[in-house]
Amino acid sequence: MSDETVFAVTFHQLAPDLKRAGAEFSDFDRSGVTLDQLHGLIERLTVLAPIVQYPAEPELRIVGPQGRFLVQARNGEILVSSWSTRTAGAKLSPKQIVAMIMGLEEAGELPLGQVGNATTASLPRRWKLLILALAVAGSNGVTAWYLTRPPPPPPRELFPEHRLLAPEQAARVLTEFAGDFETGAGEGDRGLTISPDGSVRWIVRGAGRSITEETKLHARAAESGGLLVLVTDNFGMIEMKDPVTVVYFRDTYRRQKKPDSKPTR
Repeated sequence: MSDETVFAVTFHQLAPDLKRAGAEFSDFDRSGVTLDQLHGLIERLTVLAPIVQYPAEPELRIVGPQGRFLVQARNGEILVSSWSTRTAGAKLSPKQIVAMIMGLEEAGELPLGQVGNATTASLPRRWKLLILALAVAGSNGVTAWYLTRPPPPPPRELFPEHRLLAPEQAARVLTEFAGDFETGAGEGDRGLTISPDGSVRWIVRGAGRSITEETKLHARAAESGGLLVLVTDNFGMIEMKDPVTVVYFRDTYRRQKKPDSKPTR
């Protein structure tokens, strides 16, 4: 039996050949993807990224012995996120992304011409231990590959500058933001419920619209860079792009139910 490292990859809003992207493409899975093949997929997504048109937000969702990774085409660039390595929205080259997925300290440790020859024997000791743990755990870790929490917040010192609003204006802004928002209706999509009192509920959807992850937060209205935003207590920032669209940790959410604006009698 070969000990070559393989991965499970899910294509989101992508054609099977990665030459096109759009919401018309259903998610589909590929298992047994070799490291060399994975590098090729990431390179093709890099070529596609500059021509992706909004609202398409194609992704490669990757799970392997080293953890779970999300490689996204956003705003003409390739971004990679991983809860396992506490990396959120990093801009890396395909070679650097592959190196990070393999747990290598630097991209230079994985020559491009030898991508397909990498095996578990070449991994750092910490990843060998992780592979052993996953083998004991069985297949559950393979099926639960989604990034099931918001990306880790930026360090406090790197958080965008902002100014909290006075109570009266803050109340108006919270009312404008209030509502239910989702990235989509499928398994692995995320949802935000924003209440006028500043309460925020963040969820991850499972099969049949079940909830597999839930985080409760509190938000305060603020002004940042000339925009009205909500600042959450995990150093996240919710931006409103238009009346039906908000962005949170680089994910775009669409309003599902407009809040009732009629006064209470």
